[in-house]
Parts: sequence; structure tokens; C-alpha cells
Amino acid sequence: MSTLIASLGGSPGILAEILGLTNFAELGMYTPTHRHYNEIKQIYDDYFRQDPVREVWVLTTKHSHVESYVHDIREWNAKYCGDLFHIAFYLLPFEDISSADQAIYARECAARLVYTALKRDTRVFISIAGGRKTMTSDLHSAGHALGCEGFIHVIAAQDGERRNILQYPPSAVPEDLVNNYTPLWYGTTRRNSHLLATIDQSKETLSLPYTASSGVINLAEVLPLSDRSLTDRLEESLRQAWNVFSHSHNQRLVRNFPILHRLDDQDIERLSTTPIDEDTARKIPKIDLHCHLGGCLSIADTVAIAAAALEEEFPGHKAFSLEDARATIEEAVSNPAILKTLDHCRYLQTLAAFRGYEPMLEALWYGDYLDERTFFGVAASRDGEKPQFYKYEKLGDLQGSTLLQTETAITQAVRALLEASRQDGCIGLEIRCSPQNYTKCGLSYDQVLKTILKEIDASHNDLKVLVILIASRHRDRKEIQKAIEHFLDLQKNCSDPELSSLVNQYIRGFDVAGEEHARSAKSLRDDFIEVLKECISITIHAGETQDATSIWDAVYALNADRIGHGLTLIDNPALVRKFLDRRIGIELCPSSNYQIIGYDDFCAGVRTGRVYPLKRYLDDGLKVTVNTDNRGISRTTLAHEFVKASHMTEERLSVLDALQLCKNSLDISFFSYDTKERLYTTADTTLEDLIHKLLP
Repeated sequence: MSTLIASLGGSPGILAEILGLTNFAELGMYTPTHRHYNEIKQIYDDYFRQDPVREVWVLTTKHSHVESYVHDIREWNAKYCGDLFHIAFYLLPFEDISSADQAIYARECAARLVYTALKRDTRVFISIAGGRKTMTSDLHSAGHALGCEGFIHVIAAQDGERRNILQYPPSAVPEDLVNNYTPLWYGTTRRNSHLLATIDQSKETLSLPYTASSGVINLAEVLPLSDRSLTDRLEESLRQAWNVFSHSHNQRLVRNFPILHRLDDQDIERLSTTPIDEDTARKIPKIDLHCHLGGCLSIADTVAIAAAALEEEFPGHKAFSLEDARATIEEAVSNPAILKTLDHCRYLQTLAAFRGYEPMLEALWYGDYLDERTFFGVAASRDGEKPQFYKYEKLGDLQGSTLLQTETAITQAVRALLEASRQDGCIGLEIRCSPQNYTKCGLSYDQVLKTILKEIDASHNDLKVLVILIASRHRDRKEIQKAIEHFLDLQKNCSDPELSSLVNQYIRGFDVAGEEHARSAKSLRDDFIEVLKECISITIHAGETQDATSIWDAVYALNADRIGHGLTLIDNPALVRKFLDRRIGIELCPSSNYQIIGYDDFCAGVRTGRVYPLKRYLDDGLKVTVNTDNRGISRTTLAHEFVKASHMTEERLSVLDALQLCKNSLDISFFSYDTKERLYTTADTTLEDLIHKLLP
């Protein structure tokens, strides 16, 4: 069905002139003697032959002639058209539009009239002739914003006399009179389904009443004079549309979240000059791409899990005394290998002794490293020596493979990580793990992996999670090959249907980690060929403690989609260009990079002479991201990593920078296409609320 919406001014006959076009065959108003007959008929054939107008909605003020006009139109419809049209009159509560408030109210009513017609799923046509100029303009604007099948105008010859056409049957209008008027087609606008859906989500009642029979609706009875909610929405929509157009070549925004393109220049400037803080970083939708299960637990979580594992796996065994446990830890601080020599029960008994005394254990274990001004550059190479990576890794000996040897410990560690990530404002999480490291107390590789995946499946809720399996380059070559064989067996020969289903759902990537100087990525090429044949996503730890050659090897020998750390990429401009061309991702981990390598921290007052490359990567357009690495060892959160990255950047990072980093994480994540689409939607919704709060 087709609906014509028109405003009523001082020439009610224009309504008949337009209907003579829309209902050309039925009314027979325009005959071959009309000088523009062929053009008029063509418009009818193109737009109305299959579906002529049946509904006519007229917007008008309560001017002095309105009653006679309404009477004349109704009589014409009944007497000459056989009530072919259902005509409804919508009356504004004033005689003329003589104030700004009245103009705003008329605009709101015009917008609601068009919205109401569109919601009835009719074809909507708008007359832009014959009404009061402001109302005609309002209908035109609403049609452009919401959508309109077509705009129709009527022009009269300059020397013509405009007489009331309503006094004649449509097919008997005098030739000199009808030939004086020519209806024109003024184009169409596409139905704005997205805007209509957005308006519907507000759950406000924005439609005007509809009467099934021709009648008069007094708008003041159904819409308060102060209401302009739909007008505000349309104006905001048009403002955002203009912003999107004006930002289309803004290099600061072109790679960022699309929702930012709707903002004014002033709002973009505020976001680009406001330093990121931890509270804002927590609210931004984030994905942690580089997070090791073996280093994710806080001291408090480590103690709690050890106590739970002791109770579950070794019933009847109690925690050691605090005095004995403290002595063991003090000895282990200087000789971490001691913890690994304890049988698993004694290890759990030692940690369980610190329930209620977690700060004491943290102070014993970290010592001076509790001060970030001291905990930096602990593994950096000096005077040509190899990087002493173990100085950082030993801090993880309380947890990791020392703790995660039972189903209870593994399950609770995964659960704790998922909850910490949710509290951190993450919408996605990629967990890296080495199941082969957790098989020292009787569990098989498959049992370990199944325990990890089952807990993810049970506890992830709205958090999207995937798993990246690791081969450690510093291990014996046979161990590396064994890790690859485990992965390939899972892909091709898994005999456990439940595990196979979980693997297909959650295993999305493969990583080579560990000390770079131990074995180059290039040397692993032959071992890696079968992994590459599975077309799984690849991320490689490279350029953390070694030069850019390590990164080159990862990209060209192992076809890396992403690089873990990549701190030295900046030293090879040609490789930087390759990263840009192939959109290879970079997983920076600010706290870990600061603690292991040592970079300037402009807030902590630490000067090392090393400039953190994050801002350079960001400004160059690289797909650089911020991640936690080992959130437990580094005593950090993903939200804090953004602040740490800002502190390591001389000009600081802005909210806009942080948003770009988060968008990069989403872009280069290993999630499936469908999951990414859902994550983009989640991010947009979250950002819309956040931006309203940041930019009130």
C-alpha cells in the first residue's frame, strides 16, 4: 500500500493535482492534451501503476480556513472519487507557526508522521508543494532522514490562474486549468533501516495514532507541546552522518573503531588529548592476546589454589606451620630450584601455610621487586653477555608447572584467569599454555588439555576465549617435536569425541616461546611444516631479547601472523614495511618488557636510555597491541598495562591511542570470523555507552 503525506496551506487543490499523478489511470485528470503528458505518465508507470496511493495524511495548522478546506477535500473524495482515498487530517494546535517553539513542535509532528507511516510498512511519498513552507520543509527533512519512496512537487505556469480544482470531477477539470499545473518527481531516499531500528530500541512510543476511517486528529491531545524526542534523534543522526563524511580521510580515525567517526572534531580532540587512566582503560572493550596460563596467578590465587589442591588431592595432609613454610620460601628465593625438588604434596603444604598471610609471601618472594623502580631490566644483556631471562622466569616458580599438576589446580587456575579477565573489562582472551609441562604428577597431555578446555567451556560466559598451544624453543629438540606431534594428533587422530569437539572449538593458534638465543625460528622450519599445513594461526615470540633478525626468521621461516613482543622490529625499516603490507600483529607487554628489558618510565623517574617503541609503531600504522604476558608474575592487569604503556611514552598515551590499540587487538585476534563479528558488535555497544560518559 502507498501513503501520501502532505501539508496543507492556502491551496487545497494541490492535493488533487498530486493524486492525479499517483492515481493517474483511476482519476484520468491528465490527458494527452497536457504539454507534459508523456512525462507524467512515465512517472506513474514507474512508481504507481502497481500500487497507487490509497492513504493520504495531511498535516495542517488550525488556520481560519482549515475547516472549509477539510470539508472541500472530503467532499471531493466522496463525490467524485467514490471515497477512493482514506484521508486523515493531523491538526497542529495553533493557527500559524509564529514562534520557535511552535516551529520545533511542527517539526516533531512532521517527523513522527513520516516515522508512523514507515512503521506501518507502507510505501511513503511526500508532497513538497502547497503547504506552509516550514511544514513542507519539515516533511522533506524527515523523509530524507528516515527514508521516502519519492518526493512530489507541483509547478504552475507563471501566467496561469490557480483556481480551486476540487470543484470538478478529476476527469472533467477544464483543459486550460489542468494544463496549467505539472506534477514533478523530486527523487527518492533509501529507507534508513538502521536508524529506524535504533529508534525502535529506545522503547519509546513515537508513532502517532492512526484512524481506520477518514478523520481529524488533534495533535495536542496525543503529543505534548514540549516533546521533541524524535527531532533530537534525527538531528543527532544527521550530525553523525556529517561527521562520518568529514572524518573519511582522517588518518587518526581511519583504522580505529567506526563509532568514533560519528563524533565532532571537538570530541575527537578531547579523546586525543586526554591521557588514558586505569579506570577508563578498564571500561574500554579489550582483548588480551598474549596471556600465559603458567604465569597468570596472583599470590593470593596461588595460595588459595594450592590449599584447595592439597585438600582435594591429598586428604588428611595439612599445611605446614607458617614458620617452616617461611623458611622454605626464604631458601627458595635465593635458590628457586628448591621448590622443584619438593614432592608435590610438600610443595602444596608449603604454600597452603600462607592462607591469611598472602602479603607476607608476596613480600618474601618479590623483595625489592615490589618497587617498580627496582623491578626493571632484570634480564637485559650487558657487556655482550646473553640475556639472563631466568631472572624473570624464576618469579613464576611459585605457580606454573610447579602448581598446575592436578585437575583441581588446573581447573581453578583457568577459572581464576577468566574471572580476572572479566573484572578487567576484557571481551576476549587468548590463553597460551604448554599442557606437556603439567604432566609430572600422573596426568596425560590429553587429560591436561581436556581439563583446561572443559573449564573454559563451563566458565567463559560472555567472555570469548581461545587457546594457543606452545612449543618451547629452549627445550630439547625432541620435546619441541613432541609438542608439535601432540598438536597434530589432536587435529587428526583424537579418539576422545568430547576432547575433539573442545579442540575444534577452542584451539586456534600455535606459538613458539622461550629464550630466543636457544634456538632460532629458522632452525624449526622443517619441524613446523606439518603445523603450517593445518592452516592454523601462528604467533612467535621474537625480538624480545634478540635483534630484528629473530623477527625476520619468525615471519619468513614460520609464516608468523603475529609476533610476541617484537621490540627490535623498529631496527629494520624494510621489515616494518612488510608488517604494514601483511598486517602482521605485534603483541607488546609493557610491564613485562619494562621488567625484563628495561625501558624509560617517565612517571616512575626511571631512565634507561631505551625508548619504548609502542608509540612509534602506533603512529606508523602497525597493528600493535597491549597485553599482560604473565599477569601474575608482573603483578598487573590489562587495564594497568595501558597506563604502564603510557608511563613508558614521553608524550603519554591518550584515550584515542588506547582505543586504537584495542581495535588492533580485535582486528588481529585469532578468533573465527563469526566470533569477531560478534566482538565488534559488543565493542560498539560498550563504546557507545562509554563515550556518552566520557563526553557528556
